[in-house]
Amino acid sequence: SDLPFAVSESGALVYHTRRDVSLFRIARVAPNSEPALIDLPARALVSLDLSPNGRHLALSSLESGIYVIRLLDLETMTDERIRLEGSNWWPRWHPDGGQLAFLSMRKGDFDVYLKDIRSDDTPFGWSEDGHELLVFRQNYVEGAKLTAVRVPTDSSAPVKVLAEGDFLNADVSSDGRWLAMTILRSGRPEVFVQPY
Repeated sequence: SDLPFAVSESGALVYHTRRDVSLFRIARVAPNSEPALIDLPARALVSLDLSPNGRHLALSSLESGIYVIRLLDLETMTDERIRLEGSNWWPRWHPDGGQLAFLSMRKGDFDVYLKDIRSDDTPFGWSEDGHELLVFRQNYVEGAKLTAVRVPTDSSAPVKVLAEGDFLNADVSSDGRWLAMTILRSGRPEVFVQPY
């Protein structure tokens, strides 16, 4: 069959039943058990691949006219879109379980890229005194956080976690008293302000 599927080392199998871009659901089959639908919205899935430890499922789907890659945590049953440029599909796990290779179209060409999914840091801005850098830490296994990192980096200084969520932007006010953040919630950007 040419239906996409993935199997972990433990023998867990995930598959989808259609090859076109119609909406469909994902089922999970453990050894010696019946298929069980995963409780997530139906999507226009293109491909999927199960992590070597069987905990995460990388899937590509057609969303708003582009192909995106999502990671589904099969223990918590939560999924998160990986931030990537262009249109991306056919994710394949590295044997170490921390990287994904995938096909991408970014400038009209098809290329293969490798993404470390253990962390993806994006600098957003500086504190008013210039001693802290606001960093969006996207860890696709542990979650996303907005942090403040001391500069120059002091390995003994704790990293301050300011908030958790899928951040689009953040900055500190010029007087250093307020933190403004744009967070993606329910597919929509929302602006929040809190004391810094």
